[in-house]
Amino acid sequence: MEQMFYDIQVYALYDEFVSKGAIDVIAPQIKHWGHTAGYFGDPEGNVHSIFAVNPT
Repeated sequence: MEQMFYDIQVYALYDEFVSKGAIDVIAPQIKHWGHTAGYFGDPEGNVHSIFAVNPT
């Protein structure tokens, strides 16, 4: 599933996922290519990303 987020939503959703048991892999940060991205793990060991395309 893919859904578009704003950068502020990425931080809030990441915090929500981790507070509900997701594994903190890499907290959201602004990437040089223009996205705000974070990575978290699920209980089965899969790594997922959440990101937003920042306005230029």
